[in-house]
Amino acid sequence: MTEAVYGLLRERGAALACVSASRFPDPEVLTGDFAYLWMHGEESAYSSKYSHAALMRWSQAVAERAAAGRDVFVYYNDDAHGCAVEDARALRGLVAELCSG
Repeated sequence: MTEAVYGLLRERGAALACVSASRFPDPEVLTGDFAYLWMHGEESAYSSKYSHAALMRWSQAVAERAAAGRDVFVYYNDDAHGCAVEDARALRGLVAELCSG
């Protein structure tokens, strides 16, 4: 991605998806009024559970974006082994702890 692409997304109010996957770059550039995180799995795309440490890092990112006034949408796509629901619940709990304290 280039600054020209980021600028175009900002002009249009479109959010760049922040991707969590080892094979995709993750620029974590905020371009829209909302944040969109796309979770593919920590070690192996589409088939691995996130570690507590990884979920803590992501919960901090979500809390920071929310504190900045952005709505944050998190999409899990790491469910080949049924990890997505468990990871999503864990992330939600961690974010709630950060935002309430």
